[in-house]
Amino acid sequence: MKTLLLGLGCLAGVLLLTGCASSYNVTLSSGTTVTAKSRPKLDENGYYHFRDANGKEVMLPRVRVRAIEVR
Repeated sequence: MKTLLLGLGCLAGVLLLTGCASSYNVTLSSGTTVTAKSRPKLDENGYYHFRDANGKEVMLPRVRVRAIEVR
């Protein structure tokens, strides 16, 4: 019984860590796709903030973003 609970706990931990490591594809109105390392967050001024694949901070206006998808 302890082995089963330990195995389930390890599985839950792996699934949790895998979910946190997601990257995102941000598709712009021009058709260009930008890969985001962090989850894009929309601020109160209508701008999305995220880090791109190179770790650079990116700020895009909401009207330029067509779609955000988990990669």
